Amino acid sequence: MAMGVKRGKAEINVTPMIDVLLVLLIIFMVVQEHSVGLDVQVPQQTDSQGRPLPSQDITLTVLGGDKVRLDETDLDVQDLPDHLRALLTRSTPGVAFVRGENEIDFAQVAEVIDVAKGNGWKRIGLVPK
Repeated sequence: MAMGVKRGKAEINVTPMIDVLLVLLIIFMVVQEHSVGLDVQVPQQTDSQGRPLPSQDITLTVLGGDKVRLDETDLDVQDLPDHLRALLTRSTPGVAFVRGENEIDFAQVAEVIDVAKGNGWKRIGLVPK
């Protein structure tokens, strides 16, 4: 009769590694909450005499049929970028309020929003009926 020792496979105990992983995860979550960034102030655009340009809010009304009203002026949608860029030579962009006339498709409103964002107005407000 042969007596011998059974040789088993060596297995890694994963439980301590998972515990370390969870502790590190909690530490990084706590550190992330308390991290503080720097407050940065970007210089405003100025006119030729060094005074900051005032911000200007605009109202865009989508009339349909590739027509849009910029404040009180009726325009084609293709002419809108030129008028928006002309406004930015005298002022900084404020809020662009966009509204649609009656039964207008939202695709036309979205096109006007894209034109406004592409020409400097980053803050867009939708005006309900």
